[in-house]
Amino acid sequence: MTLPPPTGPAVAVPFEPPVSNPATAAADDDPTGASNRTQSVVSGGRWGALTQLTTFVSRYVVSIVLARFLVPDDYGVVILGMTFVSFLDIFKDMGTVIALIQRKEVDQRLLSTMFFTNIAVGVVMSVLFGLLLSVLRPDHKLMMATLGSVLLVSSFGMVQQALMRRNLAFRSLAKVSMVQPIVNGAISIVLAVAGAGAWALVFGQLGGAAASVIAAWAINSWRPSFEFSRDALRSVAGFSSNLTLFNVFNWAFLNGDKVLVGRVLGDNALGIYGFGQRILFLPVQAVTSELQKVLMPTFARLQDDHAAIGRGYLRACGAITALTAPLMLGFTAVAGPFVVTVYGDRWIEAVPIATILAPIGMLHSLHFTVGPIYAAKGRTDLLLRWGVFSGLFTFAGYVLGLVWGIQGVATVYAITIVLITYHAFAIPFRLIDLEFRSLVRAVLPYVVSSTIMTGIVYAVRRGLEAAGASDAVVLLCCTAVGMVIYGSWLVVAKPPAAMDLVLMVRRKSGRRSGGKPTNAPV
Repeated sequence: MTLPPPTGPAVAVPFEPPVSNPATAAADDDPTGASNRTQSVVSGGRWGALTQLTTFVSRYVVSIVLARFLVPDDYGVVILGMTFVSFLDIFKDMGTVIALIQRKEVDQRLLSTMFFTNIAVGVVMSVLFGLLLSVLRPDHKLMMATLGSVLLVSSFGMVQQALMRRNLAFRSLAKVSMVQPIVNGAISIVLAVAGAGAWALVFGQLGGAAASVIAAWAINSWRPSFEFSRDALRSVAGFSSNLTLFNVFNWAFLNGDKVLVGRVLGDNALGIYGFGQRILFLPVQAVTSELQKVLMPTFARLQDDHAAIGRGYLRACGAITALTAPLMLGFTAVAGPFVVTVYGDRWIEAVPIATILAPIGMLHSLHFTVGPIYAAKGRTDLLLRWGVFSGLFTFAGYVLGLVWGIQGVATVYAITIVLITYHAFAIPFRLIDLEFRSLVRAVLPYVVSSTIMTGIVYAVRRGLEAAGASDAVVLLCCTAVGMVIYGSWLVVAKPPAAMDLVLMVRRKSGRRSGGKPTNAPV
C-alpha cells in the first residue's frame, strides 16, 4: 500500500496513455485509459495484499510439508543451485523490465526487441548455468541443468508482466503472481511425498515458472512482432546496464553467505542455514515483492512530485512494519517451540539461525523499498555505486563469519545490515527530499508496540515451560497472547496502517455492493 497520510487530500492526477500505444492496449484494469493515481494505488494495495496472502500461505504450507519429507542435504543441494539461478537471473532481462516501466513512452518495436532479447539472454544463461554447476556439482549434473532451464522458461513472460505493471493492471498481475507459488507448491509436495527427494524442489521451480508464463500470455493481450531494433536496444542500455550491475552486487549482498556456507561447510550446513533463513524471509518476500510491483510504476508516474512520493513511501513503510515487526520480533520469543512443532525435531539446529536473523527480516522488509525510488528517478547510476559498496562490505562480513560456523555467518550478517541501514535510506531519500527521521517516526510506533508484545510473550513462554507445557501448547498460547496484545493496540491507537486497511476494505465492500466507495481521504 502506498497511501498518503489521512490528514492530506487525495492526489488525483489522471494518467492517460495513448490508445494507439500497444503497451497500453492490455490495461484491462482501466479500459477507459484514464485512472486516478491514488485509486490505482489503493487497488494495487488490495490486489497486492491478496497476492501476498496467497503466496505466503502457499509457501509456508509447502515448506511445512516438505520439511517432513526432505532432509537438510536435499535443501542444501537445491539452495546452492537456486542461488546460482538467482545470480544468472540478474542478466536474464538485463534490466529491461524496469526500463519498460520507467519510460514515459514505449512502442511495438521496442517491446518486440526486448522480448527477443530476453529469450536470447535466457538461452545463454541456461547454458552457462549448466556448465558452471556441472563443474561445481559434478554429482548432480542433470539436476542442475534442469534447474537452469527455469531461466529460459521464465524469459518468455517478462514483457507481458512488465506491461501489466506499467499500466497499473494490478488485478491481472495478481492473478499471474498467485499462479506460480501454487503450482510450484503442488508439484513439489506431490513429488516429495512420492520420494523424489531434491528433484521435488527442482520440478516445482520449473513447473511454477512455466505456469506463470502461460498465465501471463493468457491474461495479457500483447503479442510480439517479428522485428528487432538495435537503436531501441541502445535507448535503454544506459539505464538497464546500471541496474544489471547493481543487481550483481546486490546478489552478493543477499546470497554470498549461502555460496560460502555451501562451499566451505557443506550441504548439510547449507540446508540448515538456508532453512533458517527461509522460515523468516518468506513473509518478508511476500510483503516486499508485491509492494515493489505497486511502488515502481506508481512512483514512475509521480517522478517530479517529491511530496506525493514521500507521503506514499512513508505510509507504505508504516504498513510494511505493521506486518513484519510483530511477526519477526515475536518469532524471537517462540523460535524453539515454533520450529519443533511446525517443522519437526530434525530442524532444531536452525533455531539459533532463525532467532539471530528475525529482527534483520524486519529491516530487510524496509531495505527493499528504496529500489523503486532510484528507478523512478532514473538514477540507477547512483544505485549501482551504493550496490558496489554495500555488496562488498557485506560479502567481507560473510567471510569473517565463517570462522565461527553458520551461527557466526548469521551474526556478522545481522551486524552488517544494521551498520549500513542509515545510508541505505539516506542516499535515495535525497532524490525525493525526504529525511531519515521521517522514516523513523513512521515505523517507530509499530516497532515499540511489537517489542513490548514480544517481551510479554517471552514471559508467558517461560512460565508455561516451567509448568511443563508441551512445545505445541506453548506455541499456541504464546501466539494467542501476542495476537491479542498487538491487535488491542491497533484497535486502541488506530495507527495509520490500521486505518489504511479499514479504508481499503470499505472501498472493496462498496464496489461489491454496487454502492459508492467511501469518500474518506486516503
